[in-house]
Amino acid sequence: MDAARLQTKVYSGYSKAAQRIGYAFTVYRPNGASNPIVSGNIVNAGINASFTPRSTGFNFEITSDYKQPLFHGLFDATNINVGDYLTLAGHGTYFVISKQDIAPILCVSCNNTVTVSRAPCVGGTGAQTGYSGATIANESPIMSLFPASLIFDARGRNSGAGLPMDEVNPYFNVLLPHIAGVDVRTSDIVTDEDNRRYIVSSAEHSPLGWRIMARQAVT
Repeated sequence: MDAARLQTKVYSGYSKAAQRIGYAFTVYRPNGASNPIVSGNIVNAGINASFTPRSTGFNFEITSDYKQPLFHGLFDATNINVGDYLTLAGHGTYFVISKQDIAPILCVSCNNTVTVSRAPCVGGTGAQTGYSGATIANESPIMSLFPASLIFDARGRNSGAGLPMDEVNPYFNVLLPHIAGVDVRTSDIVTDEDNRRYIVSSAEHSPLGWRIMARQAVT
């Protein structure tokens, strides 16, 4: 038996297990940098799948916690690509970040929908006749309405002004799939589904997709 045949048998086993314990998820494949969860992006309208928090293999005796966005997916991934989304109302939305040989399929559980935007660079010199900083009006989206993992990481620090009502600027980890042609950069703006805004402090284009550290904008 060669490696390719072994991988086929592994996915076949996942499929048989998912038929018995999984639910029928819809699979979406992003097509560009706008909302991937639209009917035109459906590549499979009903694939049985089950998900468990990442551990050793598939462990159905543990549950997720506040800081556990990584799950193992139990489904036939033969025709599913890294970056594809699996979603089912009441059972969650996940995107695939790794299909390593023989190993379980690694997925991210999504708890929010985000848009990443960028303000234009100011090209003028000397005295300016108007405000040239970043505003919502002059920002341009580079990724729009993508399901993502958005999880609190640390409290950060306050502005240093020492006012009685000063609040700290909390930091959040944002996980997104890599989309061809999209380059997330420091100082980009992340906006979530509740219109909370976050400033990108670092953006790592890892082999598993985008891992972003973002500071919430507190006023």
